[in-house]
Amino acid sequence: MAVAAGGCSTGKKTAASSNIRYALSAEPESIDPRMSTSLSAATVQAQLFEGLMTLDEKNLPVAAAAEKWEVSADGRKYVFTLRAGLKWSNGDPVTAHDFVYAWKTGLDPELASPNAYMLYCLKNGEAYATKKMDASQVGVRARDDRTLEVELERPTAYFLSLTAFHAYYPLHAKTVAANSKWASQPQTVIGNGPFKLTAWVKSSRMELAKNDQYWDAAKVKSAKMELFLLDNSSTALSMFESGQLDMGDSIPPSEVPRLMKEGKVKIYPFLATFYVSFQSAKAPFDNPKVRRAFSLAIDRTAITDKLLRGGQVPALAFVPPGIANGVPGEDFRAKGGSLLKDNDAATARTLLAEAGFPEGKGFPPVTFLYNTSESNKMVAEALQEMWKKNLG
Repeated sequence: MAVAAGGCSTGKKTAASSNIRYALSAEPESIDPRMSTSLSAATVQAQLFEGLMTLDEKNLPVAAAAEKWEVSADGRKYVFTLRAGLKWSNGDPVTAHDFVYAWKTGLDPELASPNAYMLYCLKNGEAYATKKMDASQVGVRARDDRTLEVELERPTAYFLSLTAFHAYYPLHAKTVAANSKWASQPQTVIGNGPFKLTAWVKSSRMELAKNDQYWDAAKVKSAKMELFLLDNSSTALSMFESGQLDMGDSIPPSEVPRLMKEGKVKIYPFLATFYVSFQSAKAPFDNPKVRRAFSLAIDRTAITDKLLRGGQVPALAFVPPGIANGVPGEDFRAKGGSLLKDNDAATARTLLAEAGFPEGKGFPPVTFLYNTSESNKMVAEALQEMWKKNLG
């Protein structure tokens, strides 16, 4: 029921060996890959950690911590061999046991990770997360320090891509097990990625330094990354244009056309669906006709094309464009077509009337919560006006 996808950022080229100054549009809620769901957290974690695979410029999985892998004929068993000499940022060896620890604790029902579902493709992963089996029955084990064996619940064509995501990052088991607050202090954030966390001033900035222990450190050209935590995109743009920033992940929508014309914006595909969630257990949104009326009253195309103007596309189904279909070369969304109808005010009013609220009469006040970014505020205000106009 929402607007989908497409991220844009201001950016300009810097010398290959220069430090990077980056505007992060929100402070990460956690550096623990098991416990975060935001783009800002994922951006930071991708510098500090590395999974078995990573995604290349075409979003295809390529070798990262894993040197090679084998897949069984039925597609349910994988054997990964880690690169020789992998090390954590503190110099300890990265082993297959660290992956086992991270994945199993990510499924631990006591931890209640919001990312546990990403691990459900592991054999008995969901059963363990829902307390139906114990951790010993989850389909991942270390044959030795460099060999990781994985068994899936069923063949999963995109499993290699999944191992590039933060829910599949390894964790420094000794540190994590000993300190429940390990992810809040730079000295206890031990990673295996190209950078390491050296400073975190809450609500202000984060500093990352090159991790010399990283297996591919020779290709890391920047010695330092400075992340400015700026939830105001206008402030970020001002700093960028005055030379205080090199790039960022959010700009004021009104400035997108100008910056694109000046060649200062690059739009990168970002698979996500932004949606409105209702309290469907409570009246009036316990009535599906009311929920559908609110959905049909949204002009998604107006939001993407006239308000945001950053390459986003209307979400006429939950799965966004860019997800491969089961048939190679096919896009799932292109093949499946649209599930929702955009901006159908007439049907919306009819449904609302059938639910007992003709022309909106008698409908109770609605509180709409949104996270505090400028673009989300703009979308929230636009939705408010559309609902008022189209529903009465």
